[in-house]
Amino acid sequence: MADLGAESAVMFPWSPFSGVWQRTVDHLLPGGTSPGQVVVEPYLVNSPEAMLRTVAAGAGVAPGILGVAEHMGVGGIVVRPLDPPLLLDLEVVWRPPVRSAVRHLVDLLVEAVADPAVLVSAPRRPAAR
Repeated sequence: MADLGAESAVMFPWSPFSGVWQRTVDHLLPGGTSPGQVVVEPYLVNSPEAMLRTVAAGAGVAPGILGVAEHMGVGGIVVRPLDPPLLLDLEVVWRPPVRSAVRHLVDLLVEAVADPAVLVSAPRRPAAR
């Protein structure tokens, strides 16, 4: 990631994703940022495509969800996985009683952890004290 230090990062809006946003910027630019080095694409509804089009226009590099960019139909970009990968610990939260769709999602995620072809891993929670 240190190779990206001179690049601009094209990002999705900070709000409502401040935690993910900051972790992503810190991962892409571990040496810190300079004024104007982070370009925010303000159109949240079309954010993935808008970010890719901004990159295609020459504005810098952008993070993306693995497998999405190839299907967006935006030319003039190169897609590569991050090395090292950016890992984000996410949780699923719901209100009881559990509905069948939520139960299905939880079952799917639990099964995915055991499948090496799926990019989901078990949580890395600190041990209880």
